[in-house]
Amino acid sequence: MPAKISNFLIKHRGVKATALIKWTESNPDWTEELKNALRDPDLFVRVVENFASAIKHGGAAH
Repeated sequence: MPAKISNFLIKHRGVKATALIKWTESNPDWTEELKNALRDPDLFVRVVENFASAIKHGGAAH
């Protein structure tokens, strides 16, 4: 799932691959947060959108 979300963020949310890599290195728990949100569709959408925003603006997840 994390690979699919990474591709989604790059292709559909305008996230640059280099920014994504840097962000994932600074936020190693992002995959766990993503997995924990899978069972709640609304939460999952919010988590993914928060990731996109954080990556674009150089912030942390949440």
